[in-house]
Amino acid sequence: MMIQISAGQGPAECRLGVAKLCEALKKEYGDIEVLSEKRGCERGCFDSVCLRTECK
Repeated sequence: MMIQISAGQGPAECRLGVAKLCEALKKEYGDIEVLSEKRGCERGCFDSVCLRTECK
């Protein structure tokens, strides 16, 4: 399964939310692979992240 998380045109808080959700998903599902990421202007933030995991 592929998942894309995007901040869209949102402010810095949205980009931070993308990063926090990505980290939470990686903790919950250890087999998640980051396919691509577009870093935001702020440190530790993402504009967009594309993830892949195996469905069980």
